[in-house]
Amino acid sequence: MTKISSCPFCNNSELVLHPIVVTGGGGADSRYIHCDTCGADGPQSFSAAEAIQAWNVRSIITSHIHDESGEARMIEMLRREDMDHAADMMQDLVDNINVKADWIEKTIADMGGPET
Repeated sequence: MTKISSCPFCNNSELVLHPIVVTGGGGADSRYIHCDTCGADGPQSFSAAEAIQAWNVRSIITSHIHDESGEARMIEMLRREDMDHAADMMQDLVDNINVKADWIEKTIADMGGPET
């Protein structure tokens, strides 16, 4: 089985593959990766292999837009209820995400994903 990448939000490497069992109505079971440390959930998929692949792709993309030091500072500001500074940092993160959108689209295309 493919190795599950560490959580891109908290770097936890002890992640859990959760099943979602649908009873009645002919629904299909699905699975997703969950981080018990920070609560992040991966996309739901029909097989364990697909859930791991979806998590790992998300981890690659998220790691390129995620600024650990910036997030840690924002969380600390929210804990101190310093909302003005936290809002400014959130806007900076949004701006950073927008700047990196081209990189993400190119990476997905290079991986053989859908063209936009």
